[in-house]
Amino acid sequence: EALNLFGEGETIFNNAPEFHNEYARVLLETGNQIKAIAEFNQALTTVPNTSDLETVKAVNRIQAESHYSLARIYFDRSDYALAEKQLQACLSKNPDHLDALLLATTNAIKHQQLEKALAHLVHLVDRPEENTFSTEDILANLPEVIGSQLLEKAYMKAGNENAAQEVRSIRTSESP
Repeated sequence: EALNLFGEGETIFNNAPEFHNEYARVLLETGNQIKAIAEFNQALTTVPNTSDLETVKAVNRIQAESHYSLARIYFDRSDYALAEKQLQACLSKNPDHLDALLLATTNAIKHQQLEKALAHLVHLVDRPEENTFSTEDILANLPEVIGSQLLEKAYMKAGNENAAQEVRSIRTSESP
């Protein structure tokens, strides 16, 4: 039913990037990854002709989400080069995109780019607690041993000894 509604709205909202982004999400949920990729790309190329600052900010936010969604698709397909390209585009539009920072960290670890992964983690954790993920959530999304070691270092660089200690405690409790 949602697909039918989006199909009907396509001619009306064809020049709205948020329409294409949301349509792509629905397509992903229904398993139509190929068409979803096309719609995410359409959201990236559809730019309203305006100089209104609020509209420009909204389009940047929508496009950051489209880039992140494409990165997630490519990462899940093991196309890490395309995932990295989309992550960089996302982070250029929104340097504080938490999900993109976490996926970029994972991608860097996967490619043994540990300094890059550490830089992403520092950026992720060096912020007020309410504006980041919990330590457990971050650890759940990172490769086990190296991820926890890098997260501990990131907390230390960010000056958060308590969180670094929490990572050490979690790592120690999970050791055989």
